[in-house]
Amino acid sequence: MKKDTIKSLGFGQFAGQQSIDRRTLLKVSASIAAGATAGLLLPSGHALAEEPKRGGKIRVATNDASPADQLDPARLNTFTDGLRTYFVYEKLTEIDANGKHVPQLATSWGSDKSASTWTFELRPGVTFHNGKKLTAADVVHTYKRILDKATASLGRSYITDVKAVRADGDSHVVFELEAPNAEFPIRTALRWMGIVFEGAADFPKDTIGTGPWKLQDFQPGIVASYKRNENYWRSGLPYIDEIESIGIGDEAARLNALISGEVDVIQAVNSKAVARINGTGTAKALVASGGPMATFSMRADTAPFTNNDIRTALKHAFDRKRFLDLAFDGVGVIGMDHPVPPSDPFFNKDLPMPKADPDMVKSLLAKAGAANTEFELHTSDANYGGSNAAVVLGELMKSNGAKVRVTRHPADSYWTAVYMQAAWSASSWTVRPTALAWIEAGWIKGAAYNEGFWSDPRVDQLVRQAKQELDETKRRKMVYDAQEIIAKDGSSIIPIFVPWIDGVNNRVQNLKAHPLLFCGAGQWAEVWLNA
Repeated sequence: MKKDTIKSLGFGQFAGQQSIDRRTLLKVSASIAAGATAGLLLPSGHALAEEPKRGGKIRVATNDASPADQLDPARLNTFTDGLRTYFVYEKLTEIDANGKHVPQLATSWGSDKSASTWTFELRPGVTFHNGKKLTAADVVHTYKRILDKATASLGRSYITDVKAVRADGDSHVVFELEAPNAEFPIRTALRWMGIVFEGAADFPKDTIGTGPWKLQDFQPGIVASYKRNENYWRSGLPYIDEIESIGIGDEAARLNALISGEVDVIQAVNSKAVARINGTGTAKALVASGGPMATFSMRADTAPFTNNDIRTALKHAFDRKRFLDLAFDGVGVIGMDHPVPPSDPFFNKDLPMPKADPDMVKSLLAKAGAANTEFELHTSDANYGGSNAAVVLGELMKSNGAKVRVTRHPADSYWTAVYMQAAWSASSWTVRPTALAWIEAGWIKGAAYNEGFWSDPRVDQLVRQAKQELDETKRRKMVYDAQEIIAKDGSSIIPIFVPWIDGVNNRVQNLKAHPLLFCGAGQWAEVWLNA
């Protein structure tokens, strides 16, 4: 497809000239690429209190660095991995700090009339850190790696409908899908989709991207350091010369490092610490609303959680508002055991909130022969709310007739040694850009993050149909139905959605809270230091 053809594809040409929003994303025109992305891709142009200053070093501390750290964007698995890859790599498209889907390495994109073939036009003049020019071949290599089962990319589950990806010259990339997918362009903004150069396969050696900083040193579990990319395609950026990322798994130690000035930014601040940080006079809490999700998933393939009566009993063994107040100081919104947050336009607002019901708990556990069973819940401080959140949940469940023992584990080994291995474990989810993306991530057969080891053919079918449905009203009904099945029969307790909360030294300027990830999702090109 030629360049002029892409530009000619206009809004609303599919599904009877429907209105377009961030969820449908049937087309982003070249005019948007040129004029509507200043907040992400170009110097922002908005008035700042002071003129940005060049230079300096930022130290950031994350909560789940470990010896398993790695820098392959296709294979990232932790908060630490995700943040670090944002410094080095860029994607075809991005989600900005306002939650808008915008161009990044692509300037425009469009599809055929069925939304089953998508073509992206690449930004000219972009080079990798090694001086190689960005071409369509690099994008093709990147996506073929993600799609290759041998890569074991957690991002693969979001693009399994891609049957072929090919270059159309140096500046156009064509994706052919198995079926129509109106949401495909937004999938290219997911964090696993960082573009690597053609042939890259050996990481961390091949940690070479097009992003604002170049990798300098990497010691898994200890440190990753970066220096400014002098040839970055965004003229004059980044402002910061160096970034050093370290891991501090202990929540209190991480907070003290910020307050003492040992580090400039900390990830994963407990809501109970917000007032303390804001009261220091030297730092502030950065809060982003959105859909980060605390889950307590039971393995539906492992006794005793193979029995849905037990799962249902535990879902009704606590008061969700009280849990939110005690574990998160009331900062967050209540969830209803499916993964779609209330802020999503496809959230099923008709479902009733599960309520604490001791009589139901007693009856269901007795029916399942588990009246005297003690259920073990595994957690660590790497989760939202720290281990304390699971302790609070366990105590509330005890008061409503379910015996629960909470086992705490070290943060640095939790995701590799406990998560998705123990029969019942806590976890913390970052944000997905659409309701369908949430459900596909962990609640369909073969999903990369199916931490509850549960699926239902009805949900699988609804997801398939919804991805192909260009009529928004019909698609919403399908997503509503999927949420109802997951809430009723699924194996995940999803009591709340929490905001991202980071701690930032006052000398760090223009770091914007981001709806998709801690620490501004690593979008730091316009961040500067007021020394």
